[in-house]
Amino acid sequence: MRSIPRTVIFGLVGFIGASSLSFADDPTVGRLHQAFALTVEVIHQQHVDPPARQELLLRGARQLLVQAGVQPQQELARQTSEVVGSQAERAFLEELVSQLPEKYDRSSARDHFLAGVASACRATYVPYTDYQVNMQLRENRYEGIGIQLAMNDGVVAIPKVFPKGPAARGGIQDGDILVSVDDVSIEGESLAEVVKRLRGVRGAAVSVEVKQPAGKLRQIDMVREVVPFRTVFGTDEESEELDSYWISAEKKIAYARLTQLHGSTIRDLQDVAQKLEAQRCRGLVIDLRETQPGTIRHALMLVDLLVGQGKAGVVDRASGRREHRTRAHMVLDEVPVVLLTGRQTRGVVEWAVASLKDRKRVELVGAATAGQSMLLEPFELPERLGGIQLWSGTLLRMDGRKMTQQPAPSRPPQSHLLEMRAATGGFGIQPDYLIEPTADLDRILQKAVEVLDSEA
Repeated sequence: MRSIPRTVIFGLVGFIGASSLSFADDPTVGRLHQAFALTVEVIHQQHVDPPARQELLLRGARQLLVQAGVQPQQELARQTSEVVGSQAERAFLEELVSQLPEKYDRSSARDHFLAGVASACRATYVPYTDYQVNMQLRENRYEGIGIQLAMNDGVVAIPKVFPKGPAARGGIQDGDILVSVDDVSIEGESLAEVVKRLRGVRGAAVSVEVKQPAGKLRQIDMVREVVPFRTVFGTDEESEELDSYWISAEKKIAYARLTQLHGSTIRDLQDVAQKLEAQRCRGLVIDLRETQPGTIRHALMLVDLLVGQGKAGVVDRASGRREHRTRAHMVLDEVPVVLLTGRQTRGVVEWAVASLKDRKRVELVGAATAGQSMLLEPFELPERLGGIQLWSGTLLRMDGRKMTQQPAPSRPPQSHLLEMRAATGGFGIQPDYLIEPTADLDRILQKAVEVLDSEA
């Protein structure tokens, strides 16, 4: 196949001539070619309206050049539009790799390239190690020592130590400064480099040196393990006692704030609810104003917990429309529930709110939800490439309406970008009692107690 002249693709003066070193055997080319093919396959299978293959190639090439410090030329768009077939893609990638400066770290090329490919469909690419950590966090199964890190004036600080983790048991304190990991100083390292050194599998040992800003150096030896993060809180974030959930002990009305929505969140909420029920709870307020979304499965678990068996909602995917239902696992079935909502109530959390509202199980207090009909889901890429979060479907209410209260589409949208803007600019689920600003928790809780007291 005729090769495309390098000067035509990139339009640069002083480019390497034909007599120079060939890049056909450069391993970077093979890695990019394989990664592109596998990633495009996942995008085309899972995205509701995937961009053209040439557009994905263009965005990947641009991102790689920018990260390498090379200014992409206008000719690049025209040339990628003419690339058809696997051989032509590899020839294009050979030309692309040949433009990378000597100083550029080619071990980062694949990640930079795939980040660009993902951006073509407003997706997020996550390298393999980070993706595995994200999946652990999603299921609340993070493996590590249980600390939060921050870079302050060139110093790696530990602003928070998570309870019940190896770090907390070992004596690491909030505000400590990290000095070394496994007897090697971290001075001059980036935060990402330090995080990489601290990560490890469950059961692996790690030793760190820490100190308070004006304190002595302390060595802490630990073994990495699963560190569960608490996601269900009462009014006192530091307390796990049942008393911290009562907002009106006299009226027996309780409050629970969910920071995230995943499997352990529902289990923990169920545990709290059963304990409250044993103390004759007469009303429950669940705060979803800033709850981070999980998956469809997690949303169904929340609906299941509060309303039991029945229709929950609909998801419209490229492969077709599917109705989702819940089972009969409900708790507090005789207790009225108020949900606190706001503009940050979005995604599958908003979908769960719509389901509970449509089934007349809850009253809403606060502000309208985000009106975000997009279903964003993570997908693992083959060959340990990492993961990609894609718009894989449209979330619909039980009657087929979107969260934006627009009529449901009969087929996937023609323009994913236009549809995304529409899906994020709607009115959302309207509250029964509008209270703004939603940051005024005392005022919102006062109204929630009034509503529950009148229903109890």
